[in-house]
Amino acid sequence: MRFKTTVLSLAALACIAGAATARADLTVGKPAPALVVKDFDGHVFHLKALRGKWVIVDFWAEWCGPCREEMPMLSRFYSAHRGKNFAMLGLSVDGGDEKAKARMVAKQLSYPAAFYTDATQNGFDAPDMLPETVVIRPDGTVGAVFTGEGLTAKKLAVALGERAKR
Repeated sequence: MRFKTTVLSLAALACIAGAATARADLTVGKPAPALVVKDFDGHVFHLKALRGKWVIVDFWAEWCGPCREEMPMLSRFYSAHRGKNFAMLGLSVDGGDEKAKARMVAKQLSYPAAFYTDATQNGFDAPDMLPETVVIRPDGTVGAVFTGEGLTAKKLAVALGERAKR
């Protein structure tokens, strides 16, 4: 039994290590990874085609409490900025039975959402921690990466080069 547990643990570590090497370099100033995915409404979100705009890609899951806490703020931020040289996509990492719940959560959002597993091109790969929000500059480079709890509209505004407002 101990041998079987050890083999399974080593296999799990190999999967994690393999995923870690495939993870995109999200260093500020580096080119953003490729992303092409059809959202829940059937529209194609093609990151490269959005050059010239600020873009936010927010990784979330329906079971992630901090993700769900940020979503109302992200919806308000999107509503305030849409049509102003700005695009946004919520990229759900949910799978299996969680997908139906994720679609229900996404219906409450003002911004489009998709499953990251549906991407035909996805250089981002799965995030190491949720929530993860990536700001992409109009020139196609990474402008900021927010991981974990504590994302605010003020932090997003600063990342988008706006003056911080009270």
